Amino acid sequence: NEAQDTTKSFDEAKKPNVTINNPTTDYLEMHFTIENTGENGFGVSLTLTGLETSNFTVSYAKSYRANTTTAAQFGAAAGANALSDVYATAAGTSKCIVDVSVRISLKDINSDAKAEGNFSFVLDSLTEAPELFDISTKKFNTSNINKLLQKISGDSSVSAKDMTKINQLAQEKQTAEQLLANFQKIPASTASANSVSANSLQSEPIIELGGYSWIPVYLSTTNEGKDATHDVILTLWLADASELSGKAYDTDKTFSSSGGTTAWASGWCNTSLDVDYPSNMYGTSYMSAVVLNNGGEYAHCTANDSTDITLETFQQNPNSPFSLFTMEENGLRDFIVTPEFVSWQEDGQSSTGRRFENENWATSYTDKTGNDAWKNDYLWLPSVTESGGQQNTGGLQGTTDSSPRGLWKTLPQQRQNYYFWTRSAPQGNGAVVGAVGPLATYRTIQIKSNAYLYSVRPALHLNLTKIANSL
Repeated sequence: NEAQDTTKSFDEAKKPNVTINNPTTDYLEMHFTIENTGENGFGVSLTLTGLETSNFTVSYAKSYRANTTTAAQFGAAAGANALSDVYATAAGTSKCIVDVSVRISLKDINSDAKAEGNFSFVLDSLTEAPELFDISTKKFNTSNINKLLQKISGDSSVSAKDMTKINQLAQEKQTAEQLLANFQKIPASTASANSVSANSLQSEPIIELGGYSWIPVYLSTTNEGKDATHDVILTLWLADASELSGKAYDTDKTFSSSGGTTAWASGWCNTSLDVDYPSNMYGTSYMSAVVLNNGGEYAHCTANDSTDITLETFQQNPNSPFSLFTMEENGLRDFIVTPEFVSWQEDGQSSTGRRFENENWATSYTDKTGNDAWKNDYLWLPSVTESGGQQNTGGLQGTTDSSPRGLWKTLPQQRQNYYFWTRSAPQGNGAVVGAVGPLATYRTIQIKSNAYLYSVRPALHLNLTKIANSL
């Protein structure tokens, strides 16, 4: 019942600290409200003393009173009796208010014996969240960029002023597996875990950009033949599609409220490949133009298997959840590299044991107009090859191999526990695309009826060289 006003800054001397002596109840609860008036969100760390939480039940609840997205789950942090969470305000939101309730049972879950003693709730820290880009100034946060560079290199001496090591690693290429190992070399005390961190289980590094959580999956360079500067690019993959839940991407269409899923196509599809614009050709897909807000033309069928296929034009939507990344006026797009300048997306991809369309923009559907249009996209879906769909003895179905997979060498926890759409399309049928699950399980999905809803987890190439030069 003790309230503490820490609206403007967090005062260590006044941090909320409530002690309960020998409680007679079966549980304890703490409720606190935090108001954030900045653009970058905030992190919360709560410490519980006097109780070994590993032997007791801890539950929590959160409610939001403004447009707020959760950047990380509220759960165990460093130490057996600590909880932490990170909240990020949605792009363009000037304020958010979060109510948090923590309830702790005082009965041991093993013996049902009741705990005794004095117990304290301490709001241990309140820190600025890890957002890399300030949308109000249209500039990157120098401190957080330096921490990111330290993390991806595994070297606490690296900074934007000296990119030598970053350049070397990019030339060699670093996969998601290697980047995770590098992240873990830098302790939180050296490169703040509130800026770029691995989660509480150290299973994946998380980067905050544009109000969303991203996983760094590949460090490489732009195509030397097309970009004389040979810039370093860090490929980021949306960590959690549920951050899109309930958000509108078209006039009458939203991501589902449970998991941020949606259909791949706009409606009807044609199985035939003997048409001008195959329904699963990613360059003229509804997914590329509308869902991801890249804009441009997309193919539309008036009915299933109809030969009446037209090109519709979509103007970018400033209210799209992806507008910060795809629209020029927001500033961030200037630091994103399109696949046109990435050699490993131009050609060379081929999933083990099977050939897919759309994996390479230069060598897929080469007899069709618009086949390579996605090379100009700022956000794009990963391919089966990139994300890790693999063949086993039973074909590209049902593999249970949990090892790092794909060009990016993604880990199962990075592929999440739900299937996500890819841009890859199996050859021979214009109405199917590929989806990949946590254990690299690959599925061929019919997109004719829009009956199948899967997660949308786009990726982008962040130009680290250009960012460093801008600081």
